[in-house]
Amino acid sequence: MRCALRLLTVVVLVMPVGCKSDKAGMDEATKQKVSMALVPPKTAEAFAKDHREVRLDWVQKLIKNNGDVHYEFKFTEKDGRKGEAEYDSVGEKASFAPTLK
Repeated sequence: MRCALRLLTVVVLVMPVGCKSDKAGMDEATKQKVSMALVPPKTAEAFAKDHREVRLDWVQKLIKNNGDVHYEFKFTEKDGRKGEAEYDSVGEKASFAPTLK
């Protein structure tokens, strides 16, 4: 009984540490606002092609924990709706999320 209790105690104490280290880095990124001039040409062209008539509010450079670099664009459409889109450094769309007014 004591052995089982000790084993259970060790498992309970070690499990949160293991879970925390497994989860860290999956979605975390270093974020930095940048000007459009610093966005790679293929990424800027892809955004412009997909979002022709929007006002760009700002761009963030995201450096993921795995080293991937993405760019997040926040924008406002003509009708006032806001949205955001994320592209990688070669212009592939990573995500798009329109938001309501």
